This record gives sequence, structure tokens and C-alpha cells, in this order.
Amino acid sequence: MFGLSYPVYYSVCLKGPQFRFRTEHATFFEASDRYLAPENLHPHEYRARITIEGPPDMTGRVIDFTALEKAFQDVLNAWDGRVILHKKYELDPALRRQYKKQKRLYLEKNNPTSELIAGMILDDLIDLLEKRKAVPRSSLDDYSYTLRLIEKPGHFAVEASTGGRFDS
Repeated sequence: MFGLSYPVYYSVCLKGPQFRFRTEHATFFEASDRYLAPENLHPHEYRARITIEGPPDMTGRVIDFTALEKAFQDVLNAWDGRVILHKKYELDPALRRQYKKQKRLYLEKNNPTSELIAGMILDDLIDLLEKRKAVPRSSLDDYSYTLRLIEKPGHFAVEASTGGRFDS
């Protein structure tokens, strides 16, 4: 394709100060061999970046930059302000009602670590790209997606990657 004698895959990366969101969570950590102890509910302000790798379509691009930027911002906006807890987390009943009323509380069956949050955001983005038909090929499996969440520059980063979709 395009006069090249070998198959070429390209990477598209979106990053920048506009790709930020804030969330709160409380994870469980191993306190002993017998039980898990909860952390206190605490906030994170993440910066995010997405990289998509794959073959170019007939126009020579992996994905429309504008479509990717819009979808990525929409997903991050949906995550902004969420409170993510394990279903078993004992939150003060008044606080639980307040968060539920604001539609900010999300209860997960798994420990809501930053790694899990990165994976869930990546899955939401892939769903939205598929729904909006932003990926030029009919098969999403032709692409690799990597989402990086950065809590503090040079301090903490989590990545979630997939060659296709996460299994439920």
C-alpha cells in the first residue's frame, strides 16, 4: 500500500493538558494473611494519554485525529468526578446517599485500583470509537490501544493495553 514494499503499522498518540479528570476511590490492600483492609477514600487528578497503533486505511491514516480527540475527551468528561468503590466498602450512609443522588458513585466487584480504572476507561473509549464508527476498519482487532494514566509527572503512571477488547 502507498508504494511501500512491506506492511507498515503506525502509532497515533493524543496527550496534552486538556486530557485530565479527577476521581476518588478507596482500594483494599493486604493487611495480613487473613483479611483485606480498606484505604481511606482519596482523590486523584489524572492526566491521560491514548495511543492507537494499527495499519493505515485507504486514505493513509490509522484514525481521524479529530474523532479520536472528541471521543477521548467525552470519555474523560464522563469519568470526571466519579467515586469508585468496591461493593463491600462501608461508606458513611449519608455520604453514600449524597454520591448516589449526584450519580457519581460507582460500585465495582473488583478492587478499584488505578490499573482497573485505566482498563475501564480504555474499554469505554473502544466502545465509543466503535459506536461512532471512528475506526476505519470493520475489525477492532487490527488495532492496539494503550491508555496511560499519570498521577504526578515523573512519579506514578499506569498503563492498560489491548490488541482488541477486554473480556467481561
